[in-house]
Amino acid sequence: MIVENKRLENLCCFYVSEFHLEMILLPYINKSLDENKKIFIVSEIDLEKSLGILMSKINLKENRKNEILNLNWKNNSVKNIENNSVIIIVGKSKFIKNINEQLKIENSVIVDCYNFEEIQDNFTEILKGYEKNLNTMGIQDI
Repeated sequence: MIVENKRLENLCCFYVSEFHLEMILLPYINKSLDENKKIFIVSEIDLEKSLGILMSKINLKENRKNEILNLNWKNNSVKNIENNSVIIIVGKSKFIKNINEQLKIENSVIVDCYNFEEIQDNFTEILKGYEKNLNTMGIQDI
């Protein structure tokens, strides 16, 4: 039986560097953790090193830093992703599309994170597929 994706929300995010991406995601992740949401990271790139550097420089309680660091920032598979969660997908357009096609989830928020340099020629076309954008100011309507 194939389960249709029934998402609560599908957001896009555009970043210019790993640190920029993490600075966009951290407030959103922190808020999601406050709301007791499960968070899954599916990334084409290993973000653990840059995230570790960033976490050493920001003002958060140690237990929250550890929660964020333990999210498996180098996972590149949809295995073990659960319904009713936040799923952050980081990578090139082809990777993001492939992961979204593999996901069979319900009642979840998907955040597709694109490297702006890779998609800049298709930026407008990509935006058409979303109603909201996650950026340094939070979630914004497109």
